[in-house]
Amino acid sequence: MIIQCARCKKRYTLDPNRITKDRIKLTCPSCKGVIVVVKPRPETESPASPAPPVREPSERSQAVPAAGGGQTASPTEPPRPPHTAPAAENPPPKGKPAPRPAAAASPLAAGAGKIKGMGLRTRLLIQVLVPLTLAIAFGGIYSLHQMDKVGEIMTTSTKRSLSRIAEEMVEQVSLGVAEQVRLYIEARPEMTYEEIFDTPEFRELGLQPVGQTGYTSVYERTPDGRFIMRTHADPSLVDVDITKVRKTKLKESRYDTWWNIFVGPTEEEETKAGYYDWLDPDGVVRKKFMVVSRVKGTPLLVAATTYVDEFLLPVAKMTDSITRLSVVTRNTLAVTIVITLAVVVALVTLYARRIINTIVGLARVADDISLGNLDAAVEVKATDELGLLADSITRMQDSMRTAIKRLRRRRRAAV
Repeated sequence: MIIQCARCKKRYTLDPNRITKDRIKLTCPSCKGVIVVVKPRPETESPASPAPPVREPSERSQAVPAAGGGQTASPTEPPRPPHTAPAAENPPPKGKPAPRPAAAASPLAAGAGKIKGMGLRTRLLIQVLVPLTLAIAFGGIYSLHQMDKVGEIMTTSTKRSLSRIAEEMVEQVSLGVAEQVRLYIEARPEMTYEEIFDTPEFRELGLQPVGQTGYTSVYERTPDGRFIMRTHADPSLVDVDITKVRKTKLKESRYDTWWNIFVGPTEEEETKAGYYDWLDPDGVVRKKFMVVSRVKGTPLLVAATTYVDEFLLPVAKMTDSITRLSVVTRNTLAVTIVITLAVVVALVTLYARRIINTIVGLARVADDISLGNLDAAVEVKATDELGLLADSITRMQDSMRTAIKRLRRRRRAAV
């Protein structure tokens, strides 16, 4: 008799007399697959029994060529084909030829069960990773944007507050010096302005610090519109006509704003203040703030000036801290996203592998059943939907065994 391996499709010749049981299992030498063989039952006839119908020999006398040559079944006493498929246990309907056992092929082995397109694992990864990545990326970008926005608001508010505080402080210094100069002059009515300007006490009153880098200065506005410096941090400018300096050394347009503040307030105003750009000796243009106050009852003016960078230094430090915090937060968020995605990929891969391996195993069992191996073991110990599918395949095996036994009994009864 001829048997065929359901997995590798190789055929082998087997002596039926060596089969001692109704059903045996053999191992394929080529692929190590299991071949289930059912012992053929020859149908003996009594001398008085009539000859079998012509239909049966034509149905049972089909030759099954072996892999190594041509052993064929006898037309008068045909052996049953090897039971490697359910069709071998069921007699074919009348008027239809019996299918050849060699034609039975596994859908998976023949390529009919090949995956077309993306597999389940790829789809799971895409369906899980793409939305998750987009959600995490959107959340991270939005969080960073909000953090930058909050930092910008804090910086702007702090800068505005510190600027207002610094402006008030410089104004108070200017007004304070103007009041001290007024009291000093009123306390010496017997002295002329020229005598007062030459006293060390006046120069000390007129030159006071403003913050860390600023200072005050006192200058006189003459009736003819000139401005004579009386006290200054630069001794070379004392008793110098600033009007001439303006026309010679400070005639550039960048000093126009400074000059408009320097001329001082009007008779109706108490102070005049503003920001201006100043060129330092090192060639760097820096922004300064100045307040000019009138010394009541005198032609004198008091100017208090300082660099803006000085009272905005806390803002710069806070901005640097916010920038460093933003960088640390951005890096931490990026590492968190990478770790999260790696964990998700690992979990999805493991879960997909479990599902895919179970499905492939059940597909192989179903393939073996389709080739007649009703004893294929369903080794699935799951309690979810996959376990339900495995139970269904097991019940199908039991139902097919029962159906085959029923058909055998009917066949024997018919014979």
